[in-house]
Amino acid sequence: MALTGTLEELPILDLLQMLCHRRQPGQLTITTEDGEHSIYLLGGQIFHFVSPIKRDPLGRYLVKQGLLDEEQLSRLLDDFHKRADQTIPLGAFLVRQGVVEKRQIRDIIADQLAELVYRLSQHGKGGFRYHQGTEYLPSHEISLGLTTGQVVLRGLEIVEGISKLHEQIDSFRQRIEHTDSLDKAEKLNLEPACWNVLSLADGHRSLADISRTTNLSLFATARNVYKLLQHNLIHILPLSYQQKSSPVIKRQTVSPERLNKLLGEIEGEDGSHDS
Repeated sequence: MALTGTLEELPILDLLQMLCHRRQPGQLTITTEDGEHSIYLLGGQIFHFVSPIKRDPLGRYLVKQGLLDEEQLSRLLDDFHKRADQTIPLGAFLVRQGVVEKRQIRDIIADQLAELVYRLSQHGKGGFRYHQGTEYLPSHEISLGLTTGQVVLRGLEIVEGISKLHEQIDSFRQRIEHTDSLDKAEKLNLEPACWNVLSLADGHRSLADISRTTNLSLFATARNVYKLLQHNLIHILPLSYQQKSSPVIKRQTVSPERLNKLLGEIEGEDGSHDS
């Protein structure tokens, strides 16, 4: 029996997180005005993705990257259309021919997935259905192996050009902690959402925890973390550091009461934040 619903009832990121948390294999089909997009899940990760939206034909992309010339592309496409196994997609065919590497095809597919998830998370409308079981998984040579968090970070990089988060965030399970530069936060024109994230940066809450507590999407949480990093107001703690039980590094602490007071003052100065 399939799980069905709409993205208005269950937003795309919540849906992906719920299904990945179950760690069961299956196929999630998203239906939008562009057609049907299939997301395949395995072991708590996104295994593969198929979409009718093509930002740039694969062959043309490879020519632009200098990996093929026009003559090579024409010859390979002729061979591809004459292939004995019609189930082999172009990407896997090119990998078998030794023309490109798996990681290059994987990056193209991952970018398409991240862009779709970003778009649907902002103003997405559509329906979904989910079928659980290994029988729904494609026999595919190129697997993505992406978490929901990795898709979010990739989407921010592609659409908004926020690329430096990749250098500091490996997982939304990482915790954040405020720095000693909080005094200057009072002089900054931070939005309420930024203040909310900053007020919870106590070194104990993970990015995922903060997303749930503030009712912000993972995209919005990561975007605000990026702003706070730019102002040197927070640290992102590595996962390896958080797994240790040894005493934490001592830093000047600021009470939650003070942060809440600052947030109240900012909201009080601008009545638009009250609505």
